[in-house]
Amino acid sequence: MAITVKLNKKIISLTTTIFDLDLVYKTTKTALEEEGYIFSEKEQAMKTDQYGQQVNFEFQGDKEYDEFCRVKITITAKFKDMEKVKVDGKNMQKGVCEMLIIPVAEIDYKNKWGKDSFGEFIFSLYTKFLKRKELDDKYFDVGDAEVVRIYEKIKDALELYK
Repeated sequence: MAITVKLNKKIISLTTTIFDLDLVYKTTKTALEEEGYIFSEKEQAMKTDQYGQQVNFEFQGDKEYDEFCRVKITITAKFKDMEKVKVDGKNMQKGVCEMLIIPVAEIDYKNKWGKDSFGEFIFSLYTKFLKRKELDDKYFDVGDAEVVRIYEKIKDALELYK
């Protein structure tokens, strides 16, 4: 029985701003990989409407700390009302950006403890009372710190041209 623990999510919401979409994409991918996450792209969609171009993508990063815990980070990005602009001779985009970073820690994701109801009960007591501080220090705080570093790198990529 895996226990899911939500870590601190991060939100980036910018009204009309100028950014390099390729740089934001590459920075997001690189930031996940630099923190040791296995990168996968779950979705990428582009369409044009009356307000401009829209681009959506969703990344997932998976990192196994050990056989007891792993962290999954889902990054959803929506760029709306985009138009092409030139800044210092560089092709950029102007539009609205919304990004959401949702990290989740999964304890006992290999289901070694939850094979029967007694095991689930003991595991629940073990994680909630006996080892809570250790879990916080070893997994949750580390995962939160990684998310903050990823968030800061993405923010830097978005604010380069403000």
